[in-house]
Amino acid sequence: MMTTVTKHLGKIEHRFVADDQWRIDGQAATDFLHDCATQNEPVSILRTAFSYVHLLDFLDAERV
Repeated sequence: MMTTVTKHLGKIEHRFVADDQWRIDGQAATDFLHDCATQNEPVSILRTAFSYVHLLDFLDAERV
């Protein structure tokens, strides 16, 4: 699904921040979001609904 979406994005920068088991890589995701925030760049996050639970768990554990 994500491959199809990124093909349609064209030259827009995108990041794939998941491990080999399709779990979100919390550190990579927060690093990317931090970079976008400091550069005042808009962001769209495309994930399945439940994968956000893993991101929120990471953020809670890291107190980001």
